[in-house]
Amino acid sequence: MSDTLYPMPCTVQQALVWAGSCLQAEGIPDPRLSAELLLGSVLGLDRLGLIIHSDQSLDEKEGLFFQEKVLRRVRHEPIAYLTGHKEFWSLNFEVNPDVLIPRPETEMLVDEALGIVSTQTGPMTLVELGTGSGAISIALTKSLKHL
Repeated sequence: MSDTLYPMPCTVQQALVWAGSCLQAEGIPDPRLSAELLLGSVLGLDRLGLIIHSDQSLDEKEGLFFQEKVLRRVRHEPIAYLTGHKEFWSLNFEVNPDVLIPRPETEMLVDEALGIVSTQTGPMTLVELGTGSGAISIALTKSLKHL
């Protein structure tokens, strides 16, 4: 990837095209989605918001912050660390490099635990050691309230 950054100012759409091209050139999976998630995190917009505001110009601070995130993604830094959050079990978790990112496969663990717990009678204690983001414990707790 060229170390040349996108010239500022630019619109949301121009920034997305630039980022998508950079990410695609480096073999990053789903480059457009990555670009949208990164720019959305910078601007505080969801993907629909990016479409609605596609002609909006990024100010210099937003542009530089976005470019920094794209360059970090080019180095294969996970999206969750770049945006600071990850969805798990329909819940939004704050993440950073100090915790493991909740993975979709871990949702199977929650499913299995719920299956076991639902057959139990009487009081029980669940313990999760080394919780990291706490995704498993929180997902179980939220789900058990509905059983």
